[in-house]
Amino acid sequence: MRREEEPQKSNIDKPIPDKKLLIEAFNQNWLHIRHLENERLHFTHIYAVLVGGILVFGGRYGFDNYIFLVIFMLAYTFLGLIVSIKILIEFYLHMKKIAKVIEVLNLEDYMHLSISYKGILTKIPMVGNAFILFYVTMFLLWLYLLVAPLMDKR
Repeated sequence: MRREEEPQKSNIDKPIPDKKLLIEAFNQNWLHIRHLENERLHFTHIYAVLVGGILVFGGRYGFDNYIFLVIFMLAYTFLGLIVSIKILIEFYLHMKKIAKVIEVLNLEDYMHLSISYKGILTKIPMVGNAFILFYVTMFLLWLYLLVAPLMDKR
């Protein structure tokens, strides 16, 4: 037999969590944001080391495996783009949770968040956009380096 479902409570009916719990939620979200920033910087640092190593090695010894290196960097750049998008989405979600805690604790006058939730262009932080733009640009560059020799052979 079918059981009747209990009516869902709206957000208005939910009790406000304890202030200590809200502060702990704020701290955990903030720490995760810091971790995401470090993760993105570490990935980009490894990317820069790879590009530098390839350029130095290729300049000194020549590019015998040119196609392999370009395809590898194309794939790694695409991975960097996906990771940057994932981190940006998680960053936004954690900032939204932090904004909610600030609102519940009535701390808007004491804390400034760099994200405004009113306009579509302000939802994503500009630093995150810069990383995405960087990886898109590098992907197009590596793609050009892959296709250009093929076009010259025609």
